[in-house]
Amino acid sequence: MTPVLRSLHWLPVRHRITFKIPVAVFKCLDSMAALYLTQYCTLTSFDAGRCHLRSAYTRQLIIPRMRTSYSDRSFRVHGPVMWNSLLHDLWSTDLSLATFRNRLKTFVFDTDTQQHICSLGEFGLYK
Repeated sequence: MTPVLRSLHWLPVRHRITFKIPVAVFKCLDSMAALYLTQYCTLTSFDAGRCHLRSAYTRQLIIPRMRTSYSDRSFRVHGPVMWNSLLHDLWSTDLSLATFRNRLKTFVFDTDTQQHICSLGEFGLYK
């Protein structure tokens, strides 16, 4: 099935999840998502303690600390972790949603073979 998926340029289910989470974060950062999701995506430039750091001038997100490994699987934690692990070229503020999706899909599809992107198993989604 893998050669068929490759020929159609379709992502396997695991990588489809890896694709969907950063798209949701992108929508949150551009105010295209629901408010309850948008509140979980906070840029480091909006944090008073981090506004003078170099990361404040990028589009990195604050990763909240959780008490349990179960809560690390939530969008609140997993979304910023996935976003921060992307290439900085994908963080550009002048990208449209369609352009971002195209570049992200190419990135995820290409890094599928290189194992560059964070595997979902590291975050406890598949155990």
